Amino acid sequence: MKKILIIILFISNNICGNPEIVIKNFGIITIGNGNNYLGKHIWKLSFKNEDSLFIFSIKTKTNEKYVFFNLSKLLNAKYLKYLKKNETNFLIIKDEKIIFNETTKITFTPKNLFNIYIEKKLNIKGLKGKIIDSYALDNIDNDYYLIRTIINNKLLCWTIVKNNKIMNVHTEMNVSKHHNLGRITITNFTNENKPEFTFIYKDSSENKIITLGEKNKYISSFFKNNIYVSRLSNKYNMLEYRGFIYYTFKNNG
Repeated sequence: MKKILIIILFISNNICGNPEIVIKNFGIITIGNGNNYLGKHIWKLSFKNEDSLFIFSIKTKTNEKYVFFNLSKLLNAKYLKYLKKNETNFLIIKDEKIIFNETTKITFTPKNLFNIYIEKKLNIKGLKGKIIDSYALDNIDNDYYLIRTIINNKLLCWTIVKNNKIMNVHTEMNVSKHHNLGRITITNFTNENKPEFTFIYKDSSENKIITLGEKNKYISSFFKNNIYVSRLSNKYNMLEYRGFIYYTFKNNG
């Protein structure tokens, strides 16, 4: 009986009270920290944007440890631009009671502690194909490169190199209407203090957003006005990536 009471008290302590609420980059607003249970509640997000009032709601179950609002998905580009430029008052309402009231601007820029530059002279053992272009990072303890090569004019390869060692590779077909690599964004969605290279591969019908890190790889795509997001983005520590994809889609899709 004593053990049952302890378990009941433990569950009660983990679902009672107000959870941690955080406004993150790219319009991700999280309720809960992924550790404690939220319990059965109705959560509403309320804010004004220009002359419009927005109210979104989420209903949680007993076994959920976090939920989130993705403003980059919920709003169009016009309203996202407003959030970027203007301070907005955000309210979180739990079962008709205000538990969060904060005024802030939303940041739509990836976390980035690194600078990127073009690197022309490279000699990497085991690198396949002819080098098209290569990029390096500075101001870090290790040497990181993103190198794009082409094999037999048929296969494009993007290779992550750390301290002259190949760490990760991504390949795509070199289709005739493939566009140039375009802008490279240095990201750090996993918060592991390790850089990632994020870029767009585009052909006549599809845009792929490819993120390569030392070990990780996640790919999302836009195809015929539909968006496909990597399943990893539903994890608590990857929610900003999900916001980033929808924000990129709204601005480039």
